[in-house]
Amino acid sequence: MSPKTRLAEKKEKAGASEKKKNAAVKRKEAAAKRRAAVKKKREAAKRSETTKKKRKRDSGLDGGSSSNPTKRTRNRVRETAGSPPENEGVHSPTPDPTTPRPVSPSQPEKSPTPTHAANEAENPQQPRVTSGSSTKSPSHRVDEQNDEEIGSNNRDPNTPEVAVDNETPRTVERDMTVEADRPAGFFFNPSDYQKGCKLSSRCRQHDFLTMLNAVDKFDASEKSWFQDHPQFKHIFHMDCTSTRKMMGLWMLLLRTMHTGKGRQAWFGVNGVPVRYSIREHSLISGLYCHSYPENYQKIGSMKFARKYFKVKKTKDGKEKGLQVTEEDVKEKLQKMKFDGSGDRLRMLVLYFLARVLRGRSKANYFIEYFLLQAVEDLEFCTKFPWGRYTFEDCMKEIFHVRDHFRDGIPEEAQWPFPGFINPLEILAFECIPVLREKFREPVPNCLDGCPRMCKWRFKRTGTT
Repeated sequence: MSPKTRLAEKKEKAGASEKKKNAAVKRKEAAAKRRAAVKKKREAAKRSETTKKKRKRDSGLDGGSSSNPTKRTRNRVRETAGSPPENEGVHSPTPDPTTPRPVSPSQPEKSPTPTHAANEAENPQQPRVTSGSSTKSPSHRVDEQNDEEIGSNNRDPNTPEVAVDNETPRTVERDMTVEADRPAGFFFNPSDYQKGCKLSSRCRQHDFLTMLNAVDKFDASEKSWFQDHPQFKHIFHMDCTSTRKMMGLWMLLLRTMHTGKGRQAWFGVNGVPVRYSIREHSLISGLYCHSYPENYQKIGSMKFARKYFKVKKTKDGKEKGLQVTEEDVKEKLQKMKFDGSGDRLRMLVLYFLARVLRGRSKANYFIEYFLLQAVEDLEFCTKFPWGRYTFEDCMKEIFHVRDHFRDGIPEEAQWPFPGFINPLEILAFECIPVLREKFREPVPNCLDGCPRMCKWRFKRTGTT
């Protein structure tokens, strides 16, 4: 065969293969167009069907007749549970918290609305602590100030929803009612509920008050700094005794629930969830709980601390850093005299922060550099959110106690609870009506704007 004939055959084969490829591409494009057309028809049919259902539903809600008696019943229920009155918060029905409900660790049930500290004790010096309101059972909410997750991520799909008119004006003031998570269980077994533990507190509030109010020991200006402080003043005019009522806290710790939240603690008491979060901490203590200032750990300086405390060195002559204990501060404070420079007031503030708000062990605790720097600027100590600072301290200790006794509670258990313990100490008596009626009583002539720890006090029963 001649070369020309072979070249012609190759060209014919190449043209045929190209035609086949073009035909295959055209068939694929045609198939894609047909599928798109079918999809559009289905979507149009769905839209028309949805429109018809919506028209039927709207006609039924507007009072139109319905052949189905079940639909008429649902419409009446929706009309009965319709929009709330004007200027009231909209939320899901709240069950009675005093009604006991059994909670099984293996088969968790839908948790009722948790018991909270009463929101009537608000600090006028700081913004109102509120949560977002919802027309349905909240599944997920975030605290607008603190980015704190306060709702539940688990919703029961079988729970009927209440129809609400969206045109009804809603209140600007939002309620604090939130829904607890459905717990996966408890950390401790019911057999541990009868076991006791000797809880002790490192918060020496009574000792500091006794020292501050000693006759002619401190100047009136130094006392007034604490008594007029927008946050600390509540600690100084609340009813304070030398003994603590810690058994309520121990009862709650034994009933800690699994929730997976790092900034909340939930306790289940007779089927009723009790929440401890930064909101309860603020309502009970009156301390500021807003966000930290930017780079707050670098505010202030070590000038004051280095003036009165020496840097300790090792045997080799190397500096160990500024290691100041609570006893060192107390010793310096007793030797100082009032000279008008403000140094004795700064030393007194440092002793208060280390003794009351931070409350650590005397022997092995070195005061943090943050506190040593903060007392240099007393204005910063006035505005700083000590509520958030002490709340995080309490949350760490709750998880610490829980993990420590995870493998079992010994017969003679003991635990020193550091930090500002007042809100946790009062929480059980605020949330459980039986304990409140038996052990607490209102304080007569309480000052306006006081938090919960000032409005109520423990009854004098003659026991510790």
